[in-house]
Amino acid sequence: MVKTILDFYIPFEIVNEGTYIINLDGKLSTLQIDLIERSKEDIKKITRETYANSGPGKFKMIRDIWGIFNFTKVRIEIPDCISLIDSLYEAQRHLSKLIRVYRYFTKKYWIPDVPDDAIIALVCQNIDDSGKRLQYGVNMGNISQRINLKKYNESMEIIDKIHEFLKTECKIPIYEELMLSSKDHYDKGQFNLSVIEMNIALESLAAEYLRNILINKGLENKIIKRMMNKYLSKKYGLNRILKEAYKKEANRSLKVEKPELWKKYDWARNCARKNAIHPWLKKLTPQEANNALSAFQEVIQWILSINSTTSN
Repeated sequence: MVKTILDFYIPFEIVNEGTYIINLDGKLSTLQIDLIERSKEDIKKITRETYANSGPGKFKMIRDIWGIFNFTKVRIEIPDCISLIDSLYEAQRHLSKLIRVYRYFTKKYWIPDVPDDAIIALVCQNIDDSGKRLQYGVNMGNISQRINLKKYNESMEIIDKIHEFLKTECKIPIYEELMLSSKDHYDKGQFNLSVIEMNIALESLAAEYLRNILINKGLENKIIKRMMNKYLSKKYGLNRILKEAYKKEANRSLKVEKPELWKKYDWARNCARKNAIHPWLKKLTPQEANNALSAFQEVIQWILSINSTTSN
């Protein structure tokens, strides 16, 4: 039987050092975690030696999720033949289960997930029963970004918008924050959570746009509240809002105007979303999650476009 060994580094701490046996797809993999201390000079720069090492400023650090003191060396032995192309996904899958279980039992909610670009210098080896190495490869991920390290340099237009927004009391729309969170979950290999959050972002925006339509009609607040309670009830739901409520209140309908997009959305809503919320049915693959996210985001863009048209 061929086994695969994955060796790589993570630039921060995740869990205690040790060996963990992980069951994925009915196969037991071995995951070895070792912490490697950063250089004393690096630690001094970040913590200031006076507070970190001596005197009344000495303290005990209960978490090091930013890798101030240590980074992590990982070795995963998988009883299966994993290709170099799939090695990053498999590394992320194993780490994700370890972190979720560790959080659950320790209640250390701050333990970070591991995005794919935090898996550094991934070496993938396929070895047979005799110990002969059949394949060897290195998956460096976004190595070019790591070699040519640059400070974040956003455009002046973006920086100006940030400064102006910070001076106001405006709130970031909930759906925008949910969309960003969804993308973050996807990058960390949490595909089910990613789809769930993007679906919630769509529901939030759809309701917000519907309410704006009623407000623009000049209706009284109590009437708007009563109508929104009706449209947001279980009897209606998101599907009927997109194809019926919008049609009635603004003469717009996703199903009529964008039939191909409606089919993609309908699949994402009825298939991918169902599996995401009930993972015992099926755990979403990266491609399935990506397809669902794309469909939801296209519907979000459609709502934003008609919202702009209606507002004008």
